[in-house]
Amino acid sequence: LWLALALPLAAADNPTVEIEPTFGKITVELYADAAPNTVTNFLTLAGKGFYDGLSFHRIIKEFMAQGGDPAGNGSGGPTDAEGNRYCIPAEFNDRKHVRGTLSMARIPEPNTAGSQFFLCFKERQHLDYQYTVFGQMTSGDEVLTKIEGEAASDSGTPRAAVKIVKMTVLSKPDPLPALTTYKESDTPHLGIQTDLSTQGRGVFVRALDKDGGAALSGIQGGDTIERIDGKDVKTYQDYAAAIAGMKPGEKKVFSVRRGDELVDVTVTAEKLGD
Repeated sequence: LWLALALPLAAADNPTVEIEPTFGKITVELYADAAPNTVTNFLTLAGKGFYDGLSFHRIIKEFMAQGGDPAGNGSGGPTDAEGNRYCIPAEFNDRKHVRGTLSMARIPEPNTAGSQFFLCFKERQHLDYQYTVFGQMTSGDEVLTKIEGEAASDSGTPRAAVKIVKMTVLSKPDPLPALTTYKESDTPHLGIQTDLSTQGRGVFVRALDKDGGAALSGIQGGDTIERIDGKDVKTYQDYAAAIAGMKPGEKKVFSVRRGDELVDVTVTAEKLGD
């Protein structure tokens, strides 16, 4: 009884979805206020049966279970009506990663989420502001525990397949808001691996992919991005918004703090996957 009371109650106007893995059912409330486009994408995919029969292909004890990949290995994603693989823009927000949080998986580039999501087994503060939280479990805590029990190693490969038998939309707005997507082929690759710097002091560059546009343009590991095209970058949300919609070949001026100097570097976006 106490466990049930401890779970958050869904707001009356927020959409809800039932995820039915092998072990039972989990109900999640979706945060349409904090991540409206991500919620629309998830509801659209769930409503047409996209997730039915897929699996949680990555399960790490005391961390999370990741699923929603049609390829089953972390490399897949959704396609549009023309068959083009697509991504959605990041919607980083103030919601925290705690037990039962539903958040979008992505590669290091911020605007690269598609269909893959993860459910947290416990609080994970290092993910806050850097991954799009778009929902929270409201029932099914015992099912989440059973999923975690299939974790085999830090590699994430589960001991046995944990299928998503079915995903059911319980409530949603009608009609759904329009969905914003990018073709994966139009999604920029900057090659910047970042860590969240202290709020208000920019975005720290932890490392660079050797073939990414930023590295080729002269940005260095250890730099802190403070402005892009003259606009302040105080948080990771600012960084993601500044490069959202940036096309391969497009250039932007990054103002980075390097020691005591503020250095302007012109960065050219490459194609994702190049």
